[in-house]
Parts: sequence; C-alpha cells; structure tokens
Amino acid sequence: MIVLSHGNADGVIYTDFHRSSDPDEYETFTTNELFKSIENTFPKSLKNVFLGPCRGGLEDRLFNPDKKNANQQNNLTNNQNSSRVSFEPNMRNLIIFYSTVETTMSNRSVCSGTWLVTALCNELNRMKQNEELSIFLTGIQYRIHFDSMAIDDKRQTPEFKFFSCDRKFIFNRLDLTIASVSGSSDRIENDAIGTPGIPEEEKPRSIHFPWFNPNSKKVLRGRRAVIFHQGEENKVTRELDAALTGNLGFETINVKIDAAGLKYYFNESDKSWTEYGCFAAFFFAEVDEQDDGQVCIRLNKNEKYPIGQLIHRLLGPKNGDWIGKPKLFFLIDSKSEDKDSAGSANTFNPDDFLRATNHYGWLAFILRNPALLQNFLKIFESKEIKGEKSLQESLADLQMENKKNEAMMVSTLPQLLFFQQLQRHFIKPKFSIEGNGFESGQEVKWEILLESNDIRENGIWLLSSLPGSGKSTVMREMSYELQRNFKDEIKVVRLYISSRHLQPFSHGKRGKQKPPIPCFDCFPSERNPRERN
Repeated sequence: MIVLSHGNADGVIYTDFHRSSDPDEYETFTTNELFKSIENTFPKSLKNVFLGPCRGGLEDRLFNPDKKNANQQNNLTNNQNSSRVSFEPNMRNLIIFYSTVETTMSNRSVCSGTWLVTALCNELNRMKQNEELSIFLTGIQYRIHFDSMAIDDKRQTPEFKFFSCDRKFIFNRLDLTIASVSGSSDRIENDAIGTPGIPEEEKPRSIHFPWFNPNSKKVLRGRRAVIFHQGEENKVTRELDAALTGNLGFETINVKIDAAGLKYYFNESDKSWTEYGCFAAFFFAEVDEQDDGQVCIRLNKNEKYPIGQLIHRLLGPKNGDWIGKPKLFFLIDSKSEDKDSAGSANTFNPDDFLRATNHYGWLAFILRNPALLQNFLKIFESKEIKGEKSLQESLADLQMENKKNEAMMVSTLPQLLFFQQLQRHFIKPKFSIEGNGFESGQEVKWEILLESNDIRENGIWLLSSLPGSGKSTVMREMSYELQRNFKDEIKVVRLYISSRHLQPFSHGKRGKQKPPIPCFDCFPSERNPRERN
C-alpha cells in the first residue's frame, strides 16, 4: 500500500474533502486509523505500507559545519520528536516505510511524483538479483538520502519500522527492461518551497557503510559501545562485551543504568569522536511505555526515560561528530527489582564532518522476548556480520524467530552495516626499553614487545617521547592489538588523566610532598563514589 497525500505531525493525513465552507480546512485521518483498518486483513501476509505525506513543517537539510550557528542548522527545539520510538501499531507482518522522519517535510516533483515513489521505482528497476526485504528498504533509504540532487542542501531522511514477521520476505527480480524514472529536469516542490529531485543517470554505488570520511581522508576505525546493566554485570553482559571487543573491535564500557549512568552517557556524547565510525548503546533494562506511547527504559520504580531522547542526544547539529555515522540502540527487556536512583571541545575542523542530514543513521532495536537473548548475542559473535550478512538483515532474521510480536526495528540508517576488520595504516615504531626483563636502553621492535609476557605481567609502563611524535597513536594501536590478541587475558580500559594532576607535587605545611590524586574520566569506580575501594 502506498499513501500519497499532504500530511502533518502525529500521523495526520489530509484528504481532498473540505471540512466546512473554509477552503483551507480539510477532512483528515490518522496513520493509526489506517493501520487499524488493515489489522485483520490477510493476517499471515506481509503488509508493506509506504507513507509519503509530510510529518511536520521543518526542512530536513544537509548538515553544513560552516553554517552550524545558523538558525536552520542549529535549532533542535522543534524536532525533539524526530527520533521518537513507539510500539504503535504493534502489528505482526507489518512493515512501515515513512518518506521522512517525524517533524519534517517530504519532497515531491510536479511531473514525476514524490521522491519516495521515484526512488521505489528506480530501486525496483535497479535490482539485478532477488533481495531480502530489509536490504531492499535500505536501498530505497540510500537512494532518497544520497542520490537526490543538492539544491540549497535540501535532503530527506526516510525511516522504516519493522515488526516481527512469520517468514522471510524476498523481492523477486523480473527480467524486464524498463526506463529509469527521472525527476532531474522537472519542477520540484513540497508543501512549502521548491526542492531537488532524483537524478536520472544510474551511478555505480555501494550501499554499505564505508567506514571512511572522504572529506578528511581518514579511515573511521574507532567503534564505541556503552553497555548499560542493572546492578552487577552478569554472564550475558560479559559475553556481549567479549563479542564486541574481540570480534568486532569495539571499545566498551559497562555502566549501571541509573541517573549517574545516564549522566555518564550524556558526557560521552558531548566528547569529540571525529576518528570514530560507530556508536552503540545496549540497555539491559525493563522496557516500558509512556502515556504518549513512547518506548522508554525504567530507571527505578518512579522514573522512566524515553529512548527517543537518548537517540536525540546524538543527533546534529549539536553533536556534529556523529552526523553521517551509524548510531545503534538496543533495548533488551530485563525485569528486575525496583530500586531507587543512585546519584543524580576540541578545535573545530569542517573536514572532520561527513555529509548527511541531522537525522541520518540511527537504528533502534527492541527485544522483549528473553528466549531470543542468546540468538541476539550470536549476531555479534558471528563472522557473518563482518562482511556476509548486514546488521539489518541479521536483526530482521531474529525477528522471524519471535513467534510473538516482541521484537521491533526502527531505522533511518540508509546504508547496510557490516563490521569488517579495517586496514590499519600505522608505522610500527621501535622502543628503547628500561625495566624488568630488559637490558637498560635495549631496543625492542613493536611485535616483540606486544608478544612478550612482560607487557602483561609488569604492572605499570610509562611511554615517553617528544611532543607530536605520536604517543597517543601508539597507545591506541597498542590497546587494539592487545585487545585483539589477548582478549581472554586482558581487559583494555582507557583512562583519561586530567592535566592538572601531572604538575609537580605540591608541598604540604611540613614541607612534605603530597602525591597528586589522578582523576579518571571513564574508570567505572569513579562514576559512583560509593563504589570506590
């Protein structure tokens, strides 16, 4: 089903019928009313609904770091709902494809139609082989988001909502030759102003996320994950941590899900992450709903927090480092005893930013069936996710295993996500070593140092060199190699020490030196003073 009309926020769709004598007032219906009308229609058949209407009055523009102080770029006050996630209409075998995110307008060509229909037709014509549904829908997202012609930086960010299905759905290719639908020479408009169309020419493309920033020419090797848990870490969170670090190359941190843990999350999101390519947050918590239908996590007996607000924290332009990069949110429903809450920039460089809209690239997956938890973990433990099977397809397959409607995927990520091992451009240094197990001033190669038992058995190592010689780079590479090669023996945690603690020791009243107290920015015990030893 494809619905094409004018629309507004909160699922309002306008008809051609006037409500009164006023020519500006039209009869309306809502998307929820539409879904209810088809609820009992072919219950075991796939219902794929494409919704073309606008979902608000805001323009969705390409993020431009040079204009980040402009009103149109920096005003997020009115688009808080752009990342809203709800269970509605919670219908099995239903896939909803929205032409744009909530609060924003969708675009159309006067002659060739909406971007949604044009992209859908061109994607069908492009198919050279049968494609699984999640891959096909991601291809439409890619075409709308990236292939639209850039006129005044206008863009559109499609969103799909994927409920549990009884079986796998495949788009079958027919051997027909059909001309591509063109919108490049048409007059283009939306409800308010003119906008670009879809280019006619078919360009070679890959819809895989490239892990590369073409502006800065940097490989985005960094991957960051925060695992939220209730109380103490358990077998499941440890297995997930091991899979993320050992198999997929993530840096991970485990955080208790309470007010202090969310504060840590907010602090993390505000840091500079220009060299990172992906952020993931895993919430092992009780999943609930607010009165307005938004999906939320329960912090304690009296407090809930909407997942949409956690997503919105990483949307641009406030946090430009994550624009154009995948932002993944996984909610795993975990019941526990109710507890009270515990506790309550770098230099700007335009080349560090990727070209994308503020709403680009978030994916939320909610799992409320504990029987599927081990299968969920297997996704991140598998080799397939490194290059054979995308994250979207893996999650869609997991939803088929759910006999009840207790899993849902919502995504604006217009590229298939694989976690391949990236080529690392790094000149391996030699070290002059002094310490246990080595002769004074002995020169040691990189490989020998990392393979030596001494680096794992000695408690403290100090890396010293001239400013700008690459100490931070060496530490990053060393942590990566140790994590990859000794994942069962070593847990790598980066500790950021405040510069004021590196000053010479101060003298007390009696002339004795007082040692500095290091302040670790991300060391788990420092986030909650009551956990300190």
